[in-house]
Amino acid sequence: MLRTERVPGVRDSLDYVFLVDQVVKGKLGREVRVRSGIGAAGLGFSVRRDEATGVLLNRDNGVWFGGRCGQITAGELVVATRDEDAPIVNWGGIVVGVLVLGSGLYFCIRQIRRKRYGPAP
Repeated sequence: MLRTERVPGVRDSLDYVFLVDQVVKGKLGREVRVRSGIGAAGLGFSVRRDEATGVLLNRDNGVWFGGRCGQITAGELVVATRDEDAPIVNWGGIVVGVLVLGSGLYFCIRQIRRKRYGPAP
């Protein structure tokens, strides 16, 4: 973090100005201004000047937002992004989905056969 600046007309927020060393996802300039609360009660950042940190950001109406909940060490952020390209397969969901579809198909076929081969009126 380079510095903090007050937001004109806003009492409970600060703009934290960060020097960007590495962008993991998206596009950022060399410096990025991130709006956050003030102090621990406002979930503001917990970072010292010239201290490397990883920050997860959200953007709304052209303003970047972040805070303590989206702050991790720079090393953790780099490690987390290495696994990002790994395919995610939810085998449990696939098995349950196949079972549900199979059961539905079974009961539909059963209903059709009952109607077709049912007793004559």
